[in-house]
Amino acid sequence: KHKIKDNSCIRFHTAPGEEAQVDFGDIGWQYDIRGKKVKAYVFNMRLSYSRLDYYEVVFQQSVQTWIECHINAFNYFAGSPEVIKLDNLKAGVIDANYYEPVFQKEYKRLADHYDVLLAPCRVYQPQEKGKVESGIKYDKNNFFAGRKFSSYEELTTALYRWQETVNLRTHGTTKKVPRALFEQEESSCLRSLPREAFDLSSWHNRKVAKDCHITIENNYYSVPAKYIACEVLIQLSPKLVQIFSMQNEMIARHERINNNKGIFTTNPAHYG
Repeated sequence: KHKIKDNSCIRFHTAPGEEAQVDFGDIGWQYDIRGKKVKAYVFNMRLSYSRLDYYEVVFQQSVQTWIECHINAFNYFAGSPEVIKLDNLKAGVIDANYYEPVFQKEYKRLADHYDVLLAPCRVYQPQEKGKVESGIKYDKNNFFAGRKFSSYEELTTALYRWQETVNLRTHGTTKKVPRALFEQEESSCLRSLPREAFDLSSWHNRKVAKDCHITIENNYYSVPAKYIACEVLIQLSPKLVQIFSMQNEMIARHERINNNKGIFTTNPAHYG
């Protein structure tokens, strides 16, 4: 009889096109596209069979960012896997119950659009997505460690070049080159990308406050005064906040505030 230590773990093997693993990693403070230094993260999607990597720098861990990173990764791979293995991130999983996970509705809508299954790790079992954990660690220790970037453009250009170099190196576990293994055995096994682009807008219900504003993502947008105390529908897209009455009539339209909180966007005519 063999005794297995409590700190041992099982190595998971997957078939070509079967699984990708995803995660965010903290990379400290970096310059964003506006030239402002803010908290930054690196997103990594790694195909579990070939170990082909996609990396992207982001400045928030919102649902929208999470979804956009997935779309960019699928486009990079020119296909999607059968399963996405993820941690219990707030952007992805609401309830961490392993047998009946409840996914954030917009993320689930993305998964349905790309015909992929979402498989969260069990709580306190990060080794179940050990491949992407290794990818994040490798990126932080080999690309970001000791390096400083003077602009967002410099950072993203350097990261892409490094990513392509990494995808052409011999992987320490598989002893094969990820890009070659991907092109020879995995690329043809990925699911084809859908013809129609994913609709990034989402719908929300809000009640109009006495000051003629509704709240979305901790920012405030004005609505005509006659709708005070009424329920309204909000269509939230990457650049716009469009507000509709319950009779489906558009009553207000604003540019969406991103990367800030507590901002009021007010149309003075709404007080009339």
